[in-house]
Amino acid sequence: MLYMDEGVPTVMRRLGVWGLLLQLGWAMVVPLVGGFIVGWAVDGALGTAPWATLGFALLGIAAGTYSVYRLIASVLDQQRNH
Repeated sequence: MLYMDEGVPTVMRRLGVWGLLLQLGWAMVVPLVGGFIVGWAVDGALGTAPWATLGFALLGIAAGTYSVYRLIASVLDQQRNH
């Protein structure tokens, strides 16, 4: 990652790490909340509570986990190539 290089001042490296941590958090939370909201709306429309909410929340967890995996793999790849 650009700001995690050794030649970059310490303050910028710390900001880079905090930015990565925030990005990881958002990558997990947004799909989970989105899945929950979609499931809640489907349950409200079809009267299938709580099954659609649970199903879409699980899909959100899976999507968030995959997003975090891709982000970490990208950072590790950048570190390896640099």
